[in-house]
Amino acid sequence: MPALRKRLGTLVLSFTAFFLSLQAQNDCANTVTQAQGYTTSISDVTANPNGSYTIVLTVLNNGCSGCRKLNSFTVQAAPGTYSDVSVQVLYGPFSYANIDMGPSLSGTSMTGFRINNTNGMGNGNASAFTITYTVTSLQNQQTIGKAGPNTLSTSFTTADFQAVLDCLTGFIFPYFDPYANKSYDIIGVELTSLYYTFQGTGGYISNDIFQIIGNSVRVSIRTQPGQHASAIALLTTPAYGLVQEFNDPVNNVVEGTFPILNLLSLNLLPDLLVSARPIYAALSNAGLITSQGDSALRSFRAREVFGVNGQGIKVGVLSDSYNTKLGDPAADDVLRKDLPGTTNPDHPNPVQVLQDYPFGTRSDEGRAMLQIVHDVAPGADLAFRTGFLGAVDFAKGIRDLQEAGCDVIVDDISYISEPFFRDGVVAQAVDEVTALGVSYFSAAGNFGTKSWQGTFAPSAPPAGVIGQAHNFAAGSGGTDILQNITLYQGEYTVVFQWDDGTPGNTTSSDFDIYLANSNGNTLFGFNRMNVGGDALEVLPFVVST
Repeated sequence: MPALRKRLGTLVLSFTAFFLSLQAQNDCANTVTQAQGYTTSISDVTANPNGSYTIVLTVLNNGCSGCRKLNSFTVQAAPGTYSDVSVQVLYGPFSYANIDMGPSLSGTSMTGFRINNTNGMGNGNASAFTITYTVTSLQNQQTIGKAGPNTLSTSFTTADFQAVLDCLTGFIFPYFDPYANKSYDIIGVELTSLYYTFQGTGGYISNDIFQIIGNSVRVSIRTQPGQHASAIALLTTPAYGLVQEFNDPVNNVVEGTFPILNLLSLNLLPDLLVSARPIYAALSNAGLITSQGDSALRSFRAREVFGVNGQGIKVGVLSDSYNTKLGDPAADDVLRKDLPGTTNPDHPNPVQVLQDYPFGTRSDEGRAMLQIVHDVAPGADLAFRTGFLGAVDFAKGIRDLQEAGCDVIVDDISYISEPFFRDGVVAQAVDEVTALGVSYFSAAGNFGTKSWQGTFAPSAPPAGVIGQAHNFAAGSGGTDILQNITLYQGEYTVVFQWDDGTPGNTTSSDFDIYLANSNGNTLFGFNRMNVGGDALEVLPFVVST
């Protein structure tokens, strides 16, 4: 599949926005082939916030020998409906004298504007240029290029322009209905969208953003300082219905399941609550290749030469699940001697499962990890604990494995809600257990090439945005509030975090992130008020074919 070209846009400080400007640039253009080696295309149509449209026409000559030189180019438009006309050379020696803005033009009854005294296109010169202009509404438009005695005309209908607009924006969809691009409510855009969708349809499914349990959703709630106990006492009453799973009073966070139809009631508790957001699904950093860990590490040589097999060591694994698939695959693994257990005569001490994943079927990646450990160190005692119930519970699982006597702990888990720039609850738990002598290993996830990091450089924001935009070109002395990225078909979640030096895992700044087209016009966002809460915004979307 061809790559879809996108534009990554604007970082805005304090109560404004960070625009992720993405636009598909594949086969959406409407191109008319003309005589003398010329083509004219509608290459871009953008719907602007004020109801107008920005149109980009591309005119090209292939440099054919004997083809006549372009002398002028006229675009028809109704008087008073067009503005902001500009010309940009794409390649070749093309030049022009001026733009006649009309509306009356000499030598024709058409109204519109004309590019006069053009040179360097045709007559053996391969060149291309764009004409960008704004119209108050889409309309039928004719173009006329004069090339010697030849009149090169095209006719584009309103439907042609609309089709290009629909094509360009039709490749990018919000992961769920954003309802509003920015929310100042406690529950934010994500849970607001979930509430109205569930209310309207009576159903919803779990995905990368929401973990649905029956008629409830798993949420992470941050309480106001000094109000943690009071908030929990109220939220766990039948009127609200929070089923508390994990409590982190140090960071004023409580996690659990909450009835979807009661979500809006949380907005009425500003004295008790700072924010409520979904517990985002954990990311497993497992690879796609079957591991040959014993051979790759040559640990069999260590067993042969030094006579060690892991005896006296206990290894704990944190992953999604251990034995949730149909049947009892863990028992089969023990019978095959892939795992220790009572039916494995060589290693009868079974895996200690502190807690498996309780909400249905997962991949049982934790059992696969334990098989690798058992291959490498068959004499080691093994333990498992799910880490897929949220970051707070993941941290508790780390401590639980240490308390269960694990000398080594490994995980393959990442949470997008964990702070990038300082230690969150998971990193704090790792520090605690390593200080007690545990050796801790975590899968890195290989996210380095999928990220961008920099120091905020203020710049003028896009039209209609209050605040400051981030200048991506500040390091080179230029100005560019947009950044190009390329994406293929699939589902994407962009995670935006920052650190403004606020004590604790909170922020005093409000940043937003939006998806926008290549002209910087907003398509959608899922932003919340961040002050006093997490320095985090999440932007999920889908790129289709």
